[in-house]
Amino acid sequence: MKPVLLTLYESYFLPLDEALNPILTGFLIGLFSALEEGADYYNRVILLLDNLANRIDEFYFYTCIWSAIHLVGSVRYSAITFIVNRFDKRKSIEDQFHLIGFSIETTVKQKKNRMRKLLLSSFLLGICCLCMSL
Repeated sequence: MKPVLLTLYESYFLPLDEALNPILTGFLIGLFSALEEGADYYNRVILLLDNLANRIDEFYFYTCIWSAIHLVGSVRYSAITFIVNRFDKRKSIEDQFHLIGFSIETTVKQKKNRMRKLLLSSFLLGICCLCMSL
């Protein structure tokens, strides 16, 4: 991801706040696709994601992340890593319920293929959360 593109996102997309909701899943897919640990822009993309999460409804934000995980396999690792890094083991799960999102239809799909992917993603998230709490 080029710094010029990040500047455009920070200057023009971020201030749109909840007006980004209709395109949020696609926007997140783009950001997570470019998220590579160790890259020069890694911290800047994480900051952009955190700022975005603070500007819109947290439940909707994380629901869109879970949608991105379902839709595009190549973003799963970076998206789940982002979610796991937001989990605070000192807080109760009730205080962090927004990390799961609020749409059962989005979180649990009826199609078998998507269900398997969700279960695998949820299982990995659960294992990561369990390891962090030890």
